[in-house]
Amino acid sequence: MRDAGLTQRLTLRLVVLSACVMTSAAVDSEIFKFYDNVPPPDGVIDLFLGGFFPMSGTWAGGQTIIPVFEYALDMINNRKDILPGYRLVLHWADTQCKCGKAINEMHRVVFNGPTKLMAVGAGCPTCTEATAG
Repeated sequence: MRDAGLTQRLTLRLVVLSACVMTSAAVDSEIFKFYDNVPPPDGVIDLFLGGFFPMSGTWAGGQTIIPVFEYALDMINNRKDILPGYRLVLHWADTQCKCGKAINEMHRVVFNGPTKLMAVGAGCPTCTEATAG
């Protein structure tokens, strides 16, 4: 069993991480995964995040912050003093900056395992509002 302060440390670090955003070029109706194709080292537990970003459509702003999110995941996952024994894995989808698409993608990412610890995104204010409620 992990120590009692683990939840607080995870929450704080994931809130900081959620200020960033991730990805690379998206294809419609596909869930993209960062780090998921590499098995975790022995004794490391994957923590899954769901990401929702406008990678195409009327405003593809998600593409401008891809390097920042990838860098943040690399920095967190490669340090031994942040989330020891855990690795963050992002499953993300393209919202195309459309509310309906964002809601659809959110349901698809959330309800297709593994369980997501939290969601990050959506980039477009209307998509964020639609998926937050």
